Amino acid sequence: MKHLVLTLLFILSLQSADSFYSDKKDTWFFGAEPVNEIDENETAPEPAEDRMAAEEEFVKNIPWENLDMLSAEEFQAAIKKTKEIAVVHPAPKNISAYIRLQKHATDQSDRFMKAWQLAVIQDPSLTDNLPQAKRTRDNKRKNEQEEKDDFIKANLNKITLVMFYDEERMGDASTQIFELNVLKQKYGIAFQSISIQSNPSYENALGLQVYPENWYYFQDASGSSWRRIGAGVRGASELIDNLILVHNSTENDENSRN
Repeated sequence: MKHLVLTLLFILSLQSADSFYSDKKDTWFFGAEPVNEIDENETAPEPAEDRMAAEEEFVKNIPWENLDMLSAEEFQAAIKKTKEIAVVHPAPKNISAYIRLQKHATDQSDRFMKAWQLAVIQDPSLTDNLPQAKRTRDNKRKNEQEEKDDFIKANLNKITLVMFYDEERMGDASTQIFELNVLKQKYGIAFQSISIQSNPSYENALGLQVYPENWYYFQDASGSSWRRIGAGVRGASELIDNLILVHNSTENDENSRN
């Protein structure tokens, strides 16, 4: 009887092992293709037509005549969504919707700043120590002016401002020349005006794109170089700030390499 029980157990173990082996042969480990289980909760991708219809409905339902009724969260969500739609489907109506929301945001920002200024004017207690704040601003302007004066004193004979202009846009060129004359009178910085029609080689050599383009030509004992300080019409103050920024940045980069 004991031997019979052992024999039955042995046979059952063989059948179990064979079943286990048969099951395992069907898995990826034994070379069979994996079976992708279907998630009953997984939804099928939304058809393109339905998605585009939903996007059109979203844009249509924005309260264009009264955007102020949107909450801050709703307005930010509308900007984000219309941008996504415009990028994926850059049709004029989609881009127009995004631009209209951005314009409203800009207008709101302007109104905010005006309201801020008005509130400060009407209630001086909203600002910190006004005399101290004024002294801080005055000291900052003084330090900035001293920095400019020191820079000009050290580099005046090494720098020439150059404006490249398009003869078909003489109005912009004239405006820029006026600003360059301001710098010449204030700091003594020489400048030149170069027509791109008369000197077309500069366009490719320097990668000129937007006219007028403002550059400066720097030359010292170590060599010479061209450096851009502003594309399009730029004011005198911006040009001198850009000149100092670009020059110091370039010099620092060269010193770090050496």
